[in-house]
Amino acid sequence: MKLFSADKSSFTKWQRRTYYACVVMFALAVLLCVVGVVFMVLAEFFGMKSFDLIPSIVLGGETLVAGVVGLAVAISGLIGAKDPTKITLFFWIVSLDGLLALWDLASKISQGQLNPAAVLTLAILLFLVACAWNVRGQTGYFDQHPHPEDEVE
Repeated sequence: MKLFSADKSSFTKWQRRTYYACVVMFALAVLLCVVGVVFMVLAEFFGMKSFDLIPSIVLGGETLVAGVVGLAVAISGLIGAKDPTKITLFFWIVSLDGLLALWDLASKISQGQLNPAAVLTLAILLFLVACAWNVRGQTGYFDQHPHPEDEVE
């Protein structure tokens, strides 16, 4: 399947990588939403928490929130992959989301807990940051702005 940008040109390799990674992120986000809702229902109506079922694994409301944020990230990435001039919003969203995911993972590990969804999400987010950076470079963004080695007059 050939993918085309908003300007009718073929996707570059970084646009393709961003697009396919965002498709995976979208599927993962939907899965996280479903798992989050299931474990919230189990906890609310049956008193069963994921931590009780599987020690050191935390799933529930936080997983649902991660899924909703993942949906926003994936949709903005699909838009940015299609039209590289709109990748800036995705770049900043995915960078901030990656930073927050890293912080969350570190705090969970320090409490002796592990959220496997957070580890997978963080790995995808780091890849998406690299993709967004390279797609952003296609737009000429870095050519139009001063570089550290440029002389100041």
